[in-house]
Amino acid sequence: MTGRATARRAGPAWAGWAIGVPMNLALGLAGYYPVLSLWLLGTVVVQEWGWTPYDSDLVEEGFAPVVLLAAVLWVVFLPVVVGLNHVVTRVTAVRRLPYRLAAALLVATPFGWELITSA
Repeated sequence: MTGRATARRAGPAWAGWAIGVPMNLALGLAGYYPVLSLWLLGTVVVQEWGWTPYDSDLVEEGFAPVVLLAAVLWVVFLPVVVGLNHVVTRVTAVRRLPYRLAAALLVATPFGWELITSA
């Protein structure tokens, strides 16, 4: 024993999923712009490298605005998502690895759905 007090998982596993699925979908809606900024950053990079057709409006401004936007949005968004999901895994008996994988997919779902349906 290390002498540390460990948090007792009070809630059942189904409660973690019942809380986590809608919470992560809501975070995905709130996280649409951080994911969009990452997609935009990837678009600028592949256009600069010549892998896709060149969009002068997007690339001529340079990397700075896109990188700054992505960094600011992710610095704010990522701790919120990680913190809330950590709380769910600590207070319920949900298995951590499957829950965290599902949480990552659920956060990306609204952006992915928009990307698929807009094509």
